[in-house]
Amino acid sequence: MTQYARPESVYSNSGWSAYGAATIPEAIDEEAASDAEYAYTESDGTYFGVVLSEVTDPEGNTNHTLRWRYRSIRNTTPPEKGSGFLYCGGTLIATFIDNAALPTSWTTDAYTLLTTEADAITDYSALRVYITADTIGSSEEMQVSWVAFECPDAPGEPTGTSNLMLLGVG
Repeated sequence: MTQYARPESVYSNSGWSAYGAATIPEAIDEEAASDAEYAYTESDGTYFGVVLSEVTDPEGNTNHTLRWRYRSIRNTTPPEKGSGFLYCGGTLIATFIDNAALPTSWTTDAYTLLTTEADAITDYSALRVYITADTIGSSEEMQVSWVAFECPDAPGEPTGTSNLMLLGVG
C-alpha cells in the first residue's frame, strides 16, 4: 500500500496567493488533482513553501515520489520558469523542477527520489515543499494546483503464528 503527505500549512510565502481556496495549502492539497483551485504568482522571483502532512517512516528507500500539477499563463517570451525543492526540515532532499520552462497547459509531473535522497529523510513529519517562480513578466502567471508526496506504508505488525507467540499462545 501507499501513504500520502499533502500540504497542510504554509511555512514561507513571498508573493503567492490562493485562487478558489482560502489558503495555498487548501488550494493544492486534494487527494486527486483538481485545477479548480490553485496557488499562483504574477511576480518574478517569488516563492512559497508548504509543510506536508506527516507520514510514517516506511523504513525503506524506494518508491518515494513527489507529484505536482502546474502551468504558466504566458503572453511573451522568454518562457516562465520555475523550480521546486523537497526539504526535510532545513535539509534539501531533492530538486524536482530545476529552473525549467513551464508548460502552458495543466501538466502533471512526478519525480521519484533516488535511494540516496530517500535515505536522507530523517523525519517524515518534517517534509516541506518549496516552489519558486522566475522569468515572470507583465500579465503572466505561474500556477500550481496540486502537490503530493507518496511513499510505501510502514512495516506492519508481525503476522501469522508469530503473533500468537507474542501473546504467549502456541
